[in-house]
Amino acid sequence: MGDYDALGAVIVFFLIIGLVIFAISLAIYIAVGIFLNKFNKLLYGQGTALAFVPVGNLYLMGKLAFNKAVGYILIGLEIGIPISNSIISYSGRGEAIEVLLSFLSSVGGIFNLVCLIVAIIKYNNIKKGLLSASEVAYQSDQTNIQEAFNNISPNRNNMYNNQTNYNQQYNNMPNNMQYNNVPNQNMNNYNNQQMPDNQVTNNNPNVCPNCGSTITETTKFCTHCGTKIRD
Repeated sequence: MGDYDALGAVIVFFLIIGLVIFAISLAIYIAVGIFLNKFNKLLYGQGTALAFVPVGNLYLMGKLAFNKAVGYILIGLEIGIPISNSIISYSGRGEAIEVLLSFLSSVGGIFNLVCLIVAIIKYNNIKKGLLSASEVAYQSDQTNIQEAFNNISPNRNNMYNNQTNYNQQYNNMPNNMQYNNVPNQNMNNYNNQQMPDNQVTNNNPNVCPNCGSTITETTKFCTHCGTKIRD
């Protein structure tokens, strides 16, 4: 009787462990689906049920993280490897290929995790204004694998490139058009130009002389910067 009780306790223990693992896996699956749905809505203005569909959510994750080409690759790894493994196992041949497919299956799992991490990074960068949602959406719709790894990092590189292009354009300008070569006399004439009194901030009673904010004739302190206007 004691052996049956011990066996029953072991079975119950493993059942509880299995239920806990299942509950955690289900919670992770739902959380990832919710995230992919929100990410898709951020890029395209609407959510998608594909975020909760098995295999389909892998395609969506690859697409949002990189582009459609990566989404197709994730589907191929998820479906193709098990089918190939089953065929080889049924035929009883190709043990080396089975090992290779097992290795590719592990690599596919790691790649799925990488795609999820990249998608989370992109989502946060868009929320922080470091990436443009329209640019990421355009990239996600591409099918060229060579373009899959562009636009992952924030637009700092784009800003640097834009500044570099600006400097190159400036250096290519004729010398007489560059700022440093503007005749001093012309610059002095520009600086000496007088504006009407009603447009000069310091002489305009309706404008704060410190920050330029609009004030009333009875304002004693600027409500924007706190500068004293009148006694």
